[in-house]
Amino acid sequence: MYQKTHKIILLTILALLLSVSGVTGQTPGGDNQPQEIESIAAVLASRINYQGLLRESGAPVTGSRDMVFRFYSNNTCTTLVGADIVKNGVAVSNGLFSVNLDVPQANFDGQALWLKVAVGAVSLGCREIVAAPYALSLRPGARIEGSGTGLTVVSDATNGQAIRGETTATTGETYSVYGRNSSPEGQAVFGYATAATGVAIGVLGHTNSTAGYGVAGDARATTGTVYGVYGVSRSPAGRGVYGGNTATTGTNYGGFFESNSPTGRGVVGVARHTTSTSDNFGVRGEANSPEGIGVGGYALSATGSGALGVYGRSDSPSGKGVYGNATETNGIGVYGRATATNGNYGVYSYGNIGKTGTMMTLVQTRLNGWVGLHGMESAEALFEDVGTAQLVNGRASVALDPIFAQTVNLKQPYQVFLTPMGDCGLYVAEKTEAAFTVQALGGKPCSIAFDYRIVAKRLGYENQRLMSVESPELSLDDEPERTAPTSPLEVDAP
Repeated sequence: MYQKTHKIILLTILALLLSVSGVTGQTPGGDNQPQEIESIAAVLASRINYQGLLRESGAPVTGSRDMVFRFYSNNTCTTLVGADIVKNGVAVSNGLFSVNLDVPQANFDGQALWLKVAVGAVSLGCREIVAAPYALSLRPGARIEGSGTGLTVVSDATNGQAIRGETTATTGETYSVYGRNSSPEGQAVFGYATAATGVAIGVLGHTNSTAGYGVAGDARATTGTVYGVYGVSRSPAGRGVYGGNTATTGTNYGGFFESNSPTGRGVVGVARHTTSTSDNFGVRGEANSPEGIGVGGYALSATGSGALGVYGRSDSPSGKGVYGNATETNGIGVYGRATATNGNYGVYSYGNIGKTGTMMTLVQTRLNGWVGLHGMESAEALFEDVGTAQLVNGRASVALDPIFAQTVNLKQPYQVFLTPMGDCGLYVAEKTEAAFTVQALGGKPCSIAFDYRIVAKRLGYENQRLMSVESPELSLDDEPERTAPTSPLEVDAP
């Protein structure tokens, strides 16, 4: 019969490297980066060491013994965890022995464990495994604190994860990885891809849910300039935030942004460089599809006059609030569409419109398809009105349309052009701000109809004539060919 008196010294050594390398952070736009972590020569095995004192009949044992080690999840050692660990021929000297046990790392996930040892045919007592004091900092719910980095975890596996979080609950607001930072300049979760080549991703999120979010940011402060998601790129060809959608069907979005504030913006793009002589965009959109839209704006409100699908503004003396560039035949730089037949505008300008080409109205004909009709251009800002009147006994007084009269300056000279509808010469005898008078030549008592055309200067634009303007040449005409960035969404989920 064996009798055994022993003490347990239990060291749990998992395949993790604990380091105290510092990580520093700064507010978005800062220059501080994580410090480099030294590489490791080898990874520790998933192994623990068991030491004991073995006595037989009260005397220390010297020799070798066959032993079996079993782990249990309860204090009565009835619920086995994992398989038996058999160690034959364990060397014992003066009662002392030491043995390394290769254990599945997954069994040491923070659950309480008990160990039972069998020496030969004799099973010894059921003993609880007590962790080394500092190993308690790795148990579930543990808290690690320090003046430097709380915890640094490194994985050198080709497709490994340095830190992996997983929640198995199917309900509730759960987090696989949760970061919290109380510093006004801190980052709760920070991702840093140090590779100088390839599709390196600082933070990557995937979701398989039909209503899920790969990456979601929530800024809950009710005051201040806060960011739900903030991205910065320092590369001359980089993207601070990039969104891509690889689906080939459906109404999908590479990036989708919304605002519920009555004065909010779903998307705001700001190009802050004030001296750049090259292309500088607050928001730029590209579409490679034959039917694609580089930038699309949609105002869903059915009421109000301030609902804007796309809004562009430029404070530069030579800037462009919205710029469109069509480089191919039959292309359209800016396209606006209005589906209502009255009181709706495909393109609306509050202010002047400048162009270097022609302006056409496109009309679909019954026999010849679509044709383009040109508008008349003039050296001044002129409005015109046309109509038909009747000459009676060689005289007619024609009142000007009172609404038309409010759009022009009738104190300035205006022109009236006449077309008689019969054999009678006509002339304009008098013009006032309210009417003009037509008489027959030679005082003939003609009674015929005639057409007239009135041309007057637009009110408020009386002095504009062949105005000098800036060169219409734009730097974007010679814009270099650009290709879409390689999509990071092709990276396999861990």
